[in-house]
Amino acid sequence: MQHQSARRLGPVQQTLVAWVSMLGSDILLHAGILHRQYLGGHPFLLTPERAFQLIPLGYASFLIVAVLLVWLSDRIGVTGAKAGAKFGLILGGAIWASTVAGLASITTAPLPLLAGWFVGQTLEIGVAGAVVGAARSGTGRGRIWAVVVGWCALALAITVVLQNTVAAADSAAMPAAPSGSAPPTPAGEWALTPLGAGDEELTVLPSALGDLRLALRTGATKCASA
Repeated sequence: MQHQSARRLGPVQQTLVAWVSMLGSDILLHAGILHRQYLGGHPFLLTPERAFQLIPLGYASFLIVAVLLVWLSDRIGVTGAKAGAKFGLILGGAIWASTVAGLASITTAPLPLLAGWFVGQTLEIGVAGAVVGAARSGTGRGRIWAVVVGWCALALAITVVLQNTVAAADSAAMPAAPSGSAPPTPAGEWALTPLGAGDEELTVLPSALGDLRLALRTGATKCASA
């Protein structure tokens, strides 16, 4: 009995394994399913570069939710993966319903993105709840970690497939560049703007410099001849 108890996850380990499961779900949600929602350059969102720099802050917020999930599961007495998933969905739904409603009332966040956040983050906490419930029911730590690591690997693989599919679809939908012109620039990238009708004076400068060099050379030749 003592050996079996030693193989179970304690509260700290439950928090850690729940947090890791949330990281895997989050990668699938944001880098995979909602990937295109972040490419529109909406003013509500940070630039992709800045958002990437702040990833540790976002993951720290998941740790807070994981601590709350484990603490409440212990207080309520949630046991088993099914009961844990149900409790996680209830908790996640409450947290993200209030968050999305608040964002919708004060920001210009697009509704598809808010809906994706609500559904995705609720399911994310539901998965973490199932992990915590399974751990509290006495499932060994080796099995728990194997399932969570397997889920993270699967989520990463699905994310890569989704990103490649989106990239291939965007490339196929991109119109072919006319002969002698530069290829079209994909969305989200900078392109050089060609000269407009009011920029002809820019093309005069190289010609004027050439005439000046010719005049100086002719003058120098005449001086040498004299």
